[in-house]
Amino acid sequence: MAHSNQLLNQVLDQLESQADTERQDDQEKRLSMYLDDYSDRVDDLLKSQFHKDNYDRLFKLLATYYNLFKKVVNLKSVIYKKEAIRQWTKRKGDKQDDRYNELINQSNVNVVMPTANKLTNVNNTSFVRVMSMIDQNTIMYQPVASENISIIQNPENPSEIRALLHRVVIKDSNTSIENIRALTDHPINVDTDDRFIIKYFYWDKDTYIVLDGDQNILRDQVFVNPYKDKTGQGIIPYVLFSNMQSVDGSIWNETVNSDLYDGTLQVNVFQTYQNNLMKTAGYKQAAISGLDEKEVKKLNEKVSDPLQPLVFTNPETKIDSFELSTKLGEFQGIIHDIISEIADNHGVEFSSRTSSAQKMSGLALSISQEAINNIREEQHPFYRQAETELAKKTVIVANKDLKSPSIDIEGNFSIDFFQEQEQISTKDKIEQDKFYLSKNLKSIVDLYREIDKDCPSDKEAIARMKKNEEQNQELLLSDPFIIPDDDDDKNKGKNGQD
Repeated sequence: MAHSNQLLNQVLDQLESQADTERQDDQEKRLSMYLDDYSDRVDDLLKSQFHKDNYDRLFKLLATYYNLFKKVVNLKSVIYKKEAIRQWTKRKGDKQDDRYNELINQSNVNVVMPTANKLTNVNNTSFVRVMSMIDQNTIMYQPVASENISIIQNPENPSEIRALLHRVVIKDSNTSIENIRALTDHPINVDTDDRFIIKYFYWDKDTYIVLDGDQNILRDQVFVNPYKDKTGQGIIPYVLFSNMQSVDGSIWNETVNSDLYDGTLQVNVFQTYQNNLMKTAGYKQAAISGLDEKEVKKLNEKVSDPLQPLVFTNPETKIDSFELSTKLGEFQGIIHDIISEIADNHGVEFSSRTSSAQKMSGLALSISQEAINNIREEQHPFYRQAETELAKKTVIVANKDLKSPSIDIEGNFSIDFFQEQEQISTKDKIEQDKFYLSKNLKSIVDLYREIDKDCPSDKEAIARMKKNEEQNQELLLSDPFIIPDDDDDKNKGKNGQD
């Protein structure tokens, strides 16, 4: 226990360090931008770039409607565009473990993993927590943003996490405030707002501890880590997801997406200025000479009504107007160039549709199939490794907390990520499947599960096929019909037969 206390003190000291505070602040800013909560930073940039008088006018036209950061992250989050197929095979033979399949199908894994993919693309890292729902006898997963995690790494093996501290913000059950935003969003200061309770969950291989918001250990909240691997070593029920291999030993990437973050802010500043230019370009500026201040004031009260006659007693009074010269097209081009350069950094294609200088351009971002394939080719190894660790920890947690039957802990995990395939005709697909079946490259069960996406296991696929066979035999006997072959149809057509 002394060893655990030492690790706990180490991670708490790190949590209070300037480096970790800055790391969490940077990650929080990027995540808040993804969640469209960043107008205050555009406001700060406006203040720094414009004189106060100009800022006062621009602020009313603040533009945060084009979130380049969010668009690029969403376009790049392609790993789980369609559900992955996860399987756990028993150590003897190649028989699937039905209990694992059942847990996965009952869990929220296919909802959580796309979120984890996006969180990872925001900050290069995210975590997924494995939790047992004992009352429901199943497993659930929780995506955790990096800003809410502090860790101690093994200095000899930086990829190993020796201790983990998870900061959790919980809404106070006594408050009546509704519709408070998700825990990973920060519209208010949860550290000072008494509507929220902050807790910390600490894990290492030996211990699980719950701390309050002041990082004091709660009474009777120190436990022995119940989750052990097959060697008897404790495991931390969290899994790190990352997009790239660390180059300096740290799992954090302090400057990830800095170009995307800074570029989004600057684009919004330019768009705010453009809004002001469009406003001034839409009106002519009146210029009056030969009137004193009181007469000008009276004139201003009338000039808004074009049917109200203007009467001047001073014969030297002159009124004229001029247009403010604004080249909106050129200015929009500058904004488009910035967007295009940043998009190119991330493998995203940018196009604009400009109709005229008086109308806003349509801005479109897209990602090619080639770029999607490149992202998947680059990131699949990292996600496959993390998914394997997640599956192993799922088995350990399930075997410890849930009712039998247990899952073979020494089994093997496999995952098939969805890949877009080139579209082929139905006839060619049939010929392809026939070839795969004849060469034992695919089983009839594989073919059935391609058709029935909701089929949870090979065992269930076989049962459904048998049921289909029985129904077909019964129906065909009572009402037989012949399905014509495509080639026969073509031959009949050539011969002029009906």
